[in-house]
Amino acid sequence: MDLIKKLGAFSIGPIVSAFIGFITVPLVTNFISPEEYGKASMFSLVQGILSMIIYLGMDQAFVREFFVFPKNKKNHLMANAMILPLFFVLVLEILLFIFRYRLSFWMFSSKDEIISVYILMALLPIMIVETFSLFKIRLEEKGLQYSLYIIALKLMILILTILLFTIYEKSFRAVVYALGLAEIFIGIILYFTVMKKQKLSKQTFDFDLIVRMLKFGLPLIPASLMIWILNSMDKVMLKEFYNFEALGIYSAAFKIITVLSIIQTCFRLFWTPIANKWNEEGKELKYFTFIAKLLSLVMFLTFLLILIFKDIIIIILSKDYREAVYVVPFLLLYPIMSTICEITFLGIIFARKTFFTLIISSITAVTNIVLNFLLIHKYSAVGAAIATGISYTIYFWIGTLISRKLWYNFSLKPYVILTLIMLLNSTVHVILDNYIPHVISVLSAVLYLIANKQFIFTHAKTLFAELRNKKEVLENEIN
Repeated sequence: MDLIKKLGAFSIGPIVSAFIGFITVPLVTNFISPEEYGKASMFSLVQGILSMIIYLGMDQAFVREFFVFPKNKKNHLMANAMILPLFFVLVLEILLFIFRYRLSFWMFSSKDEIISVYILMALLPIMIVETFSLFKIRLEEKGLQYSLYIIALKLMILILTILLFTIYEKSFRAVVYALGLAEIFIGIILYFTVMKKQKLSKQTFDFDLIVRMLKFGLPLIPASLMIWILNSMDKVMLKEFYNFEALGIYSAAFKIITVLSIIQTCFRLFWTPIANKWNEEGKELKYFTFIAKLLSLVMFLTFLLILIFKDIIIIILSKDYREAVYVVPFLLLYPIMSTICEITFLGIIFARKTFFTLIISSITAVTNIVLNFLLIHKYSAVGAAIATGISYTIYFWIGTLISRKLWYNFSLKPYVILTLIMLLNSTVHVILDNYIPHVISVLSAVLYLIANKQFIFTHAKTLFAELRNKKEVLENEIN
């Protein structure tokens, strides 16, 4: 019961913030053009690039060391974890200032957007404060507090964006300024509520501890960069090879699709501790198979459901973004495949062979770059979506095959069938513009449910029996 309460507390933040994000996208797209939205997404993209490198892996090292450090020295640990990232940010700030005009031109095709560059510079130290503060809150298992900060940030971004659209101007600047102001405000609150006891001084510096954390954190950076390339090169290459309008349409569709990542986030919060516990206890493999089958069923039906109603979902965007309806089908493969990976990649985690993650992400990142280069020139945003979908399919299969080799020979047949059906459905929804794709998706759902009817009915019957027994127990206690 305590575990469920903790998971519930941590899940509130991602769920509510995902809902706020889902509301934010149509609001923003109804205020600004795809070209302006594309420029706003470039700011977020550069922020994402910098977030991959400024921590030097010390954020992950902080997490690793947290539970082995004495309770009364947690602040000492966090202070030392932050020293190098803050110093690196200082150096980076100088470089960004020197090349501010070039950066402005690369992000927005104009040298006059210096204020946006200054906002980016102001965000770098705030990002460090925010990241380490939220990590500390999570590691102390303060789920509700963590969720409140996440929700407050998303809500403030939404409110400030609408406010700036109303009183300032309807452009990408309003989006960038709202994001910057919201993050700075939340960062300051986190500093005074979480880091007020932190002391960065000569006495704080612990050379041996910093070296130990660096040895753990630095090797993680290449893998993180490869994951970033996999997640971001589509947007970079759309901007470089096409235009901001295509980038805006793609980014709007991407924002809607990533709402699905809430399923992955909540599942990971629930599943990761249980999976590790089961592995340590030597739990029978049939239990892992059951969870894998259940998750695959949920994700596949979610995939088909969104495809069937994609035209209705895209209506929430401005009419200038309607081309996004052709971007969604292949883009859906990204959250679906990365969620199912949470189970099929367990063999790599259990075997502690995490270096395979670098190999998998590197191969997939290179594939993603090649596919984007080949497809964006001809198919614009749709080409980028196809590249992303296929890349994540490849990512899933390479990792799954390696994991299976390290773990146990679980059946690949269900995943082969799922992959083929999803690729077929994605393809017909892109190339055909009539009722046929919807009929194919409905038939796919019906046939899949029929094929898995025994699994569904058996476990549904068990679930209802358990609920009935609990109801009877509760009624007896009341009486």
